[in-house]
Amino acid sequence: MRFIQKQAKNVAKLLTVQAPDVLLSELAEGMANDEGCLLAHFHYYPFGGFAKTASYASAVAAGNIELKTKGGFAVLDK
Repeated sequence: MRFIQKQAKNVAKLLTVQAPDVLLSELAEGMANDEGCLLAHFHYYPFGGFAKTASYASAVAAGNIELKTKGGFAVLDK
């Protein structure tokens, strides 16, 4: 119980939807700019549900995104 009280904000973050757009866009940029990059693929962990994650990944792969001015991107609904 003490842990939850001390870490209330961090625990609350686990209950919200988090999109990995900033991380993915920075990762893609780094991979594109580094010819010696050893990364070829990455893995999504579907904590928000498999169907939602698959839909998100499909939209990203199809390029159905809009870049944000402060970094990252938004997935467009189609």
